[in-house]
Amino acid sequence: MEGWVRTDGKAGLACALRAFCLGWVVACTWEIPPLDRRAPLQLYFGKIFCKAVGKMGERSRPIKAEFGPSSPTYRVLLALWEDSSRQRQGSPRLTKRDLERICGLSRPTVDKVIERLEALGLVRRDGYRASSGGRKPVLYRLNAQAGYAIGVDLEIPELGLALCDLAGRPLQVGSFVLPSSILGEPESVLKFVGEKVKGFIGGVGLPRERLLGVGFGVPAFLKGETIVIFGRTLPRWEGVPAKALLERILGLPVFVDNDVKFMALAESYARGQGQAEPKAGGAADPEVMVYLALRSGAMGDIRMGGSALIGGRIFRGAHGNAVSLQNAFVELDEALGSADSLGLTDRPEEAILKLKECLLPPILNMVMLFDPRYVIINAAVLGEHEALFVRECEEALRGQLGAILDWDLQVQPAREKELACAKGAALFVLQELFSSPEKLIKQLIQGKEVVGEQQNL
Repeated sequence: MEGWVRTDGKAGLACALRAFCLGWVVACTWEIPPLDRRAPLQLYFGKIFCKAVGKMGERSRPIKAEFGPSSPTYRVLLALWEDSSRQRQGSPRLTKRDLERICGLSRPTVDKVIERLEALGLVRRDGYRASSGGRKPVLYRLNAQAGYAIGVDLEIPELGLALCDLAGRPLQVGSFVLPSSILGEPESVLKFVGEKVKGFIGGVGLPRERLLGVGFGVPAFLKGETIVIFGRTLPRWEGVPAKALLERILGLPVFVDNDVKFMALAESYARGQGQAEPKAGGAADPEVMVYLALRSGAMGDIRMGGSALIGGRIFRGAHGNAVSLQNAFVELDEALGSADSLGLTDRPEEAILKLKECLLPPILNMVMLFDPRYVIINAAVLGEHEALFVRECEEALRGQLGAILDWDLQVQPAREKELACAKGAALFVLQELFSSPEKLIKQLIQGKEVVGEQQNL
């Protein structure tokens, strides 16, 4: 029994350390290293100590090491998410061979990752691809019901809500009108918004743990963690902590941005540009799109907002306010000389020309600044006269730019119109999560001991 029991103090401490190591190995793996009676007991406990240290490192390894931007699990999950968006434009679903090529991974690694994601309920099999011979390859898709995002559009005085799945598909929408008596009271407005969102969630009946976050679009400028609303036709809000207030009310992560930025993101996804198709060599085509939206104001006016997307992502600038168009609005009674609804029914062509003249300078400045391939105009607020407004803007831009540069500029009406801001706000939540692997995995795998169960993928 030499080596097990000795009477001096140092030996007692060593024995206690050995017992601790043995207990830790058992707790980690339920495995006890086999005892070789021909070898010294010191060597046996040395092996136990090394095994314990190794297991302690595995148990304490952060989720970032397993699901960082370069980890196989995240790369496969991201590829499947990007594919889920392209499927709306008819793109085929992915096989394991496709994932090997897109992610640059070996087949055994892809097999392990797919097996794990299937076990977590994040990936599902979705039929087979036709084969010229041999076994048909299995198609895989992201389980779009594994999580949901809510988009909020505060188009004062109207409120729009949209619930989207992981693929960005809107499943439920809702519209409300804010009481005019609270428009100048930010906390009352945000409380009203929070209560409507909670009622919306309750009406849909989704488990709360599957809600990933809320995107909140508002006609405001960002000022640090607060928002500022000002203008002749808008209520004045100064330094309102909208994100903090809504997170306290809803108990969910909230992402706040300008409403037109979210509208531009929804348009980009509707056109299949939300995630750029990978090019040879791994580079994506940095498509540049300028987006302009005409929105009805709180006092019978039309205001115009702008945004720019580069490679399918919102260009935010240093403080989050890039391309925000200050004071770009038209008071219809003054500019159009008509008191009817939107001032367009009496002399539509004359009214549209006046509207174009008022709003063309900021449009031209945006085009000159960003040199876009597409200029998208959402003028749904003009109803049947939208096409006329877009056409007049296109002719004016070509006339002024043609004398300077021979640009291949495409001016088109928006495709995504109904509740575009709310849809874009939900898409922004998903885009932010899928660009941050650690947050994404933490949100998607609610209630699971990920760190303790994860494998070396």
